[in-house]
Amino acid sequence: MGRFDGILLCTDLDGTLFKDDKTVSQENLDAIEHFKREGGAFAFITGRMPFYVGKVYDIVRPNVPYGCANGGAVYDGERGEYVHTSKMADGVLDLVAAVEENFPNIGIEVSTYGAAYFHRD
Repeated sequence: MGRFDGILLCTDLDGTLFKDDKTVSQENLDAIEHFKREGGAFAFITGRMPFYVGKVYDIVRPNVPYGCANGGAVYDGERGEYVHTSKMADGVLDLVAAVEENFPNIGIEVSTYGAAYFHRD
């Protein structure tokens, strides 16, 4: 039995785990490894898609699936597959069309579970 058995610790990436230069401090990496060695379950929760998470996943190595896609999915990085996905709400395409029509200076990015598409930068 480890000191942290049964405890799940999750963190956001941007502005939380990441330093200003988008790296993770050695102090935090050491603390995360200690937590996991003592039985803790560690993951991050991010708005990013898994294909935008790769480097930090390889550095931090969550030991349970992590939340991604702004809460729309759970991804198992070890197996390289989604364990849960959510369907976009009805009306999302109407919202994108309204943004395109009414806000010509706003970029539009649509992320799927496998790729990101940019309609406007």
